[in-house]
Amino acid sequence: MGGLLVPPILFLIIIGPPAVLSLMVLVATFFGLREFYALALPNAKTIERLMGVGLGLILSLLIIHGDFKAILPFFVLLLILLSLLFLVISQNLPSTISRMGILLFGILYVGFLFPHVSLIRNMTEGRVWVLLLIVTVWAGDIFAFLSGSLFGKHKSSIPRSVRINLTKDWAAPL
Repeated sequence: MGGLLVPPILFLIIIGPPAVLSLMVLVATFFGLREFYALALPNAKTIERLMGVGLGLILSLLIIHGDFKAILPFFVLLLILLSLLFLVISQNLPSTISRMGILLFGILYVGFLFPHVSLIRNMTEGRVWVLLLIVTVWAGDIFAFLSGSLFGKHKSSIPRSVRINLTKDWAAPL
């Protein structure tokens, strides 16, 4: 099923207007943040995940829009909102600080870095750079999977609750 989506996605990236790629980046950011928090904070409250996804999407919109003057006030607002959220819903300070750090890391890692694909697309020869980026990531994923499947001897010891493909091997990235 996923293979059927590759040609239209590549077509939209290469031929489509920049707004289409921006929308695709926002959708991918949404799913990326949901996946990140499902893996990193499996026992988190729904409000924590919603706050992380929402703030990450707002940051993505600011970056895609190119409103760089609003990013610093956004970070201040981000820290205030996260502090208030965890002040209200938490009972255990050490785990609260850890969860807040993971939430902030997800917002910065996915919500800040991924929208830069749209900025790259708007550069001179940006279509080629975005295509090169996508092909490089796909090639790395395929090579890691194949090398782990063919040469790996040590199976991953990740718990089943994480819901990762357990046929992958930790030796693949090496």
